[in-house]
Amino acid sequence: MQHNPSLTPSTAASNEQIGAALQILFNSMPFPRGADPEKAVLAYIGALQGFPIDAISAGIRKFLRGECEDVSKKFCPHPPELASIVRDCQPNKSELPTGKLYGCIAPRSEILERKCTKEWARQLIRQGVHPRGSIWYPGDITDHPEIGTLYAPDDSWREAWPLNREGGH
Repeated sequence: MQHNPSLTPSTAASNEQIGAALQILFNSMPFPRGADPEKAVLAYIGALQGFPIDAISAGIRKFLRGECEDVSKKFCPHPPELASIVRDCQPNKSELPTGKLYGCIAPRSEILERKCTKEWARQLIRQGVHPRGSIWYPGDITDHPEIGTLYAPDDSWREAWPLNREGGH
């Protein structure tokens, strides 16, 4: 089963985070009769991959509070039902901030690593894989800002600055 990054504006939950969130549901509600719990857990994890943990937790709370129509309140919802509940609990991209919050231009230096977290980039620099002074630049705010690009040092590059109301600096 594959993670679908287009589903989420933030970080997709890990399988461990999904499992921990599901434990609350499974401790509160029984599975439908005849369901194999071990196979069901895999189906739930697969159905929830790609969603942020905040949306998963909110969806489970919504279900446990009895706020979900057309879903049995006697048993855990089926994996597709829970995925639908979770999908309704995440913000739409239209609700996310738009435009530039900070003025920032990507460095013009060589790209050293694509699609890496800031921590991973720091680790590579500490280990001497990439030179000190390398610049980690975040991804898009409406997609995955925590996954960015690591650039070689660039003396002409400057850090981001907050924009004023007119959009200048």
